[in-house]
Amino acid sequence: MSHVRRLFTSRVLLIAILALALALRFYGLAWDDGFGFTPHPDERAILDRVIGVSPPSLGDIHLLFDAEQSPWNPRWFNYGSFPLYVLKAMQIAGSPFLNDANDIRVLGRAVSGLADILTILAVYGIATLVFDRRAGLLAAALTALAVIHIQLSHYFAVDTLQAMLAIAALYFMVRVAREGRIRDSLLAGALVGLGLATKASQLPIIAPFVIAHLMFALGLNGKEATVGFRQRCKVAFEGVVGGGAIAIGALLIAQPYTLLDWGTFFSHVSEQSEMIRGIRDYPYTRQYANTAPYLYHIRQLAVWGYGLPLGIVAWAGLLYISLRGMPLKLGLAYLLVGWALPAGILFASHSAIALMAAAGISLLALLATLPVRSKHAQVEVLLLCWVVPYFIVTGGFHVKFMRYMLPIAPLLTLFGARLLWALWDVATAQRIAWINRDGRGWQDWLARALRPLSCALIALVLAGAAFYALAYLNGVYGQTHTAVRASEWLNRSAPHGATVLKEHWEESLPNQRRDFRFGELPMYENDRYAKTAHIAESLADADYLVFFSNRLYGTIPRLPERYPISTSYYNLLFAEQLGYTLENVQTSYPDLFGIAFADDTLGRPKLSTPPALQRHTTSPVALKLGWADESFSVYDHPKVLIFRNTGRLGAEEIQRLIEQSAPSDAYDLPARERRPSPGLVYSPEDLAIQQSGGTWTSIIHTDSWTNRLPVLAWLGVLELIALAALPLTFVVFRPLSDRGYLFGKVLGLLLVGLIVWLLASTQLMAFSRSSIVLALLLLGMASLGVFAVRGDEIIDFVRMRWRALVVAEVVFIAAFLVFVLVRMANPDLWHPFRGGEKPMDFAYLNAVLRSTIMPPYDPWFGGGYLNYYYWGQFLTALLVRATAIEPVVAFNLAVPTFFALTAGGVYTKV
Repeated sequence: MSHVRRLFTSRVLLIAILALALALRFYGLAWDDGFGFTPHPDERAILDRVIGVSPPSLGDIHLLFDAEQSPWNPRWFNYGSFPLYVLKAMQIAGSPFLNDANDIRVLGRAVSGLADILTILAVYGIATLVFDRRAGLLAAALTALAVIHIQLSHYFAVDTLQAMLAIAALYFMVRVAREGRIRDSLLAGALVGLGLATKASQLPIIAPFVIAHLMFALGLNGKEATVGFRQRCKVAFEGVVGGGAIAIGALLIAQPYTLLDWGTFFSHVSEQSEMIRGIRDYPYTRQYANTAPYLYHIRQLAVWGYGLPLGIVAWAGLLYISLRGMPLKLGLAYLLVGWALPAGILFASHSAIALMAAAGISLLALLATLPVRSKHAQVEVLLLCWVVPYFIVTGGFHVKFMRYMLPIAPLLTLFGARLLWALWDVATAQRIAWINRDGRGWQDWLARALRPLSCALIALVLAGAAFYALAYLNGVYGQTHTAVRASEWLNRSAPHGATVLKEHWEESLPNQRRDFRFGELPMYENDRYAKTAHIAESLADADYLVFFSNRLYGTIPRLPERYPISTSYYNLLFAEQLGYTLENVQTSYPDLFGIAFADDTLGRPKLSTPPALQRHTTSPVALKLGWADESFSVYDHPKVLIFRNTGRLGAEEIQRLIEQSAPSDAYDLPARERRPSPGLVYSPEDLAIQQSGGTWTSIIHTDSWTNRLPVLAWLGVLELIALAALPLTFVVFRPLSDRGYLFGKVLGLLLVGLIVWLLASTQLMAFSRSSIVLALLLLGMASLGVFAVRGDEIIDFVRMRWRALVVAEVVFIAAFLVFVLVRMANPDLWHPFRGGEKPMDFAYLNAVLRSTIMPPYDPWFGGGYLNYYYWGQFLTALLVRATAIEPVVAFNLAVPTFFALTAGGVYTKV
């Protein structure tokens, strides 16, 4: 009866938690009331796509498979299609109840909130499987109160759906690892597929899906095995195959144009990948310049996403679960190999190979801890297989939007809840020991106090999370949006026909008067004289300057090496030295009972605080918590500033002030931006190296025996290179009847050319006879190694098939000499219809031959390097360098060479 009562109580508490979570997520869904559009750019883009897609009629159902004509193809894969189709279905179903069928903001946010409710339910389910109901209820409550969940549930982006699908999939994966049921494998696979159709970054969830089945097969799941190893392997294999098939099917149903419109899909996903890795330079990602990997996420999520003290407990919980059930020394070794090493790899590179290596190392390190962990802690590794690699990879990216942490945030909360109950259990054990001892020493008094302290800690974390959550609702969603209030003030205060400036890449105030004239400042453009003049003229002519948020002024002054003039402009503007005075400030902070959690937008860019902002207060107590990530603050509660032109300075005066306070060489910084790039031009250092390679007389020896007997010398070098590659040839082309004897001439030339080209391209060694000799030696050493292993086999083959090899050699030499005769009959390098490109070929050959490093210089472009394919000319130049034959002769030997190599290849195959 006691068990039944506890179960009933747990369910009642869970229902109460879910009801509270629903209320927190549905309160203030119309937070942008007063906007004709959502000020969240991602939400706006997604809603536009939802409105743009529609299912085809029954008569046009065949269009579904035509990516070009299908109305169901969003043609946009920055995010997955599944959320679009879900909301489209909701829009169609609810169209009779919508006042404006195209304004589906609130409907989408309701879907987002419901997805987050399912996440809470899945967290509770995982906790009951891995830990116990206590941890499940505490984790569910803390997730319900976490502000990052509440805020993102008020947007229809894909984050809450992605998190829900990830956590729900992990719930069934835990069941797979524990029980191995095929039903759970299929359900997990379906959720994995839907997750991939929601966001491509869900791809790492495949690893824990496979690992769950592996843990069941090996019996490393914290349970005693009830079936044999072979049966477990069979079940695990069926689960992986069946679940994988379901995942692929779910992906193709929920996002069919992954394949049907593969080109667009791959292009968009690649673009997003390059954006988050910092390869693509977008204005809205420059805010993350000079931000510390991992630490930035840890601080932002702890301070703003969770609030303190929950944020500290969540990250501490990750460390606790990562080390739980292992000896301390092994745990520290795991942190070094599984955390520090992959993080170090990503510090060095964000290439695809580096990402895969980092994720792979973190996963292998986790799997290596399975046998050494205590039985009860083994299944926790499955959860870490999602959290740790995801955080190591995502936390190391250049772009660090806080919402990127949502897919792992519920598990961080769960780990924190488990840590709190672990402290409670330790305190309880100490209390029992104290009672048994009945001691009176200070250690016993401490043992006696531990349980109340642990209870107080749990209460403090819950109370802190609840206070911050309610403060956020009250201070942000319980208030009119700051931009709406700012617009109302400007409409009341501005004179008729006023000119209002804003910055590009920034939102506009909603519902502004129609008589206003608008201008825009191109602040993200590179600093040049024309930009400064435009800013000065615009400021001189305008009446008001509006900052919707701190997007630009919070980023640009942090990049003075890139924006020296713009940094000077912002410093003067906020010091009110450009004739503009801050007249109106609109802020909304998380606020409850007179206590506000205020972010600082001016400290990070080191800007002066205007007097009006110094006087501006919202609450008796304002806790200044520093910089908040833009994605946390600029959508639903931006700090709106309106400056008025009170000084009426002229454009020349404004420009003089800006330039006077900037560095004297500001227009020359940085070097890569100070003047238009002249194109494919060597740096001064490379140009000096290129010009140091010697004169023609040091390359070409006109009086040498090779120029008296050029055909013999040319053939001799070709045969030498082929001989150096012969043992390799016999191994590489072993399936051919003659072991690819004539292919060896091609293989040797290509390998020697590749080595020499790499040495010249990396500037390890100049393009010269010395580098050619070195390449021949390296090729010969490789061949000697092969000969040492298979020498007897090669000798036996030559002894048995020497006649065939002689015939092949005769074929090659005959083809070469026949075409030499053809060139002798027409050696001219120019003819209007028999060889119109020969001058260009000859010019490129000479340029390659004369170059010291690669790429070679461009013979048509003084000081520039060649932007054209030149590999054929390079191989020819290599032979010219080796033989010192004059280029006019060598050119007419190169053409027969390539003919003979082609003929030899055909002979070998036929």
